[in-house]
Amino acid sequence: MKHLNVTLGERSPERAARALTTLLVGFNLLLAGIWIGLSARSSGASWYAAGHVVAAGVVLVAARQQRESANRLSVVDLLPLLFLGAFWAELRALFPLLHTSTVDGAIVAVERSVLGFNVHAVWWRSMPWLRGVMAMLYFGYFPGQIVILSFVALRRQPAAFRELMLRGVVTYLCCDAIYLAIPTLGPRAMQSGLEVDAAGHLAGVFQVLNDALRDFGDSPGTAFPSSHVAGILTVAIAARATGNRAFGNVMTALGVGVSIATVYTQNHYLLDAMAGAALAVALQHAVVPALLGATRTETAMEPARVTALNPSEH
Repeated sequence: MKHLNVTLGERSPERAARALTTLLVGFNLLLAGIWIGLSARSSGASWYAAGHVVAAGVVLVAARQQRESANRLSVVDLLPLLFLGAFWAELRALFPLLHTSTVDGAIVAVERSVLGFNVHAVWWRSMPWLRGVMAMLYFGYFPGQIVILSFVALRRQPAAFRELMLRGVVTYLCCDAIYLAIPTLGPRAMQSGLEVDAAGHLAGVFQVLNDALRDFGDSPGTAFPSSHVAGILTVAIAARATGNRAFGNVMTALGVGVSIATVYTQNHYLLDAMAGAALAVALQHAVVPALLGATRTETAMEPARVTALNPSEH
């Protein structure tokens, strides 16, 4: 469990850059392949496919430029954010072409079989006084992303910022891959049967802001796992890895609050939130350390360990 105490940026920045490049190139090529397979059903498929091939080339060029300026941050370091936004928006176009059904019914049935009811359908009714607070917490996902990016960028530590980018890319690309394979609409989008009318939430200005953001940038089929939960918990884990205990505690509290609010506000089923949390923990504490390898301190100590164990030296 030593990985839990490693400071952000302590591992190899070169490996972080290579992993970022590999993931972004790979996902672009994956989407290019999907669009090629959809060419008979979509007149714009060939353009999408070509765009992703070009985008993969852009990532490779940007990676070379990043290697040449390894010790300073530049606008190139923000490129992963641009790609994550583009991938998310593209899911909207892909959803009707790839799927005719979702797994919402199965998730609702599983939750009801275990608990006897569906949390999202009854919680806000039983505790209406929480509506304003929960809407505010749900909105907190967006400033949370901005705060962690700003906090790390202002420290002007390229290795830490690039590791932060890698952590986010790993989480969101994993979510996107799941959405492509098994889409879930979520309670608000379903609005039928068991799901209550979420439009009945009168939670003030934050609900208005949440609804506006959803209408502007939401993509169907992206409820399971919750990218809100996975994303904000990735932020919390990264914040704790900055070495600033107060900042880490504040972002952890925000992460827990946002995660709870996703269910109360009926944006996600309980299983969506649980899956998002489990995914974030697994990716950040297992996959990311595996991609980055040993810390620079451990690497520097390795020759000394080998020398000490060499019998010819004694």
